[in-house]
Amino acid sequence: DQIRLGTSAGAQAVYDAASSHLSNERQHKLKDGRVIDVEVSSRPMEFNNRPAILKVAWDITARKQQEREMRAIASMARNLRTAQTRAEMLPAFLDEMMALFICDSVAIALRDSSSDEFTIERVHGRWQELAGLRFKPGEGITGSVIASGQPFLTDDLDSEPKNLGVEKLDQRHAAACIPLMAEEQAVGALWLVRKSAFTQAEVRLLTAVSDIVANALLRATFYERLQAQ
Repeated sequence: DQIRLGTSAGAQAVYDAASSHLSNERQHKLKDGRVIDVEVSSRPMEFNNRPAILKVAWDITARKQQEREMRAIASMARNLRTAQTRAEMLPAFLDEMMALFICDSVAIALRDSSSDEFTIERVHGRWQELAGLRFKPGEGITGSVIASGQPFLTDDLDSEPKNLGVEKLDQRHAAACIPLMAEEQAVGALWLVRKSAFTQAEVRLLTAVSDIVANALLRATFYERLQAQ
């Protein structure tokens, strides 16, 4: 932010109106293209006997990210708590993940209760042809993530040797595949695909959210089995 000094009518009006310290929060784009959250403090002052406004900006990106994470986790837990079956749970969950991480596509693979295989049960956004695809633990990227319990991250999915068995994307995409683990067992995996890379803060949030949804899915599975019996 630049400090403007002078006696223009606009500056004089702001100076006269600002009887005390003022502050507000907003986003600011840096020269390298990164967008950060800042808190801007404005205070009237005099410089060389002229009215002026002093502005100071603090980088509060880390604090705002933590606040967003806490809101997202609380909202996710609240919504999942009210759903009893996977059919009720998955649509709203995937919509929320699409919006929260601004993705082109989100897919979820879950364990088939009748076998050791996993099935991509639902896809939002692109990659609709993936729905219904079955695979075993250790097979492809998804199977490796489920077998290892470790997330997979890439800034260029097209360059990965283990593809998903679908056509190449028409442009470079970043991707994250997060294991869904509950009570030390693999429930499934969550895929997110978009054009920009995932940050460490987003991966941390994804891991926290995945733990919540994995436990909710396990609970829903037990409920569905009970209803079937």
